[in-house]
Amino acid sequence: MNESAIVDIQRTDKTLTIAFLESRLNAIRIDNEPWVTIDQSLQTSMPDILVLNFSNVNVLCSAVLGKIVVLNKKFKGEIVLTNLSELLLEVFHITGLNRLFTIRNVN
Repeated sequence: MNESAIVDIQRTDKTLTIAFLESRLNAIRIDNEPWVTIDQSLQTSMPDILVLNFSNVNVLCSAVLGKIVVLNKKFKGEIVLTNLSELLLEVFHITGLNRLFTIRNVN
């Protein structure tokens, strides 16, 4: 894994897990990376389930929410959000995005 990487990607037969490694996902840092990396990983092998692990993330901006919504439109399988902090969970509930995704907090 690249030391400056923003994501860690793990694959199994049917699942692609993306762990975000930054505590703050904001528009400046997320313009291209990790979304290009995620797109490339999805093109390489289309999994049934895409897991987005937010265990390291404390804050995200609205641009990140937009990127996740676009990803939801592109991806044909199930998207599971895991390890959302209470603050992030509240953001997903307030915006209604909790209805688009499966949310599993395993912390």
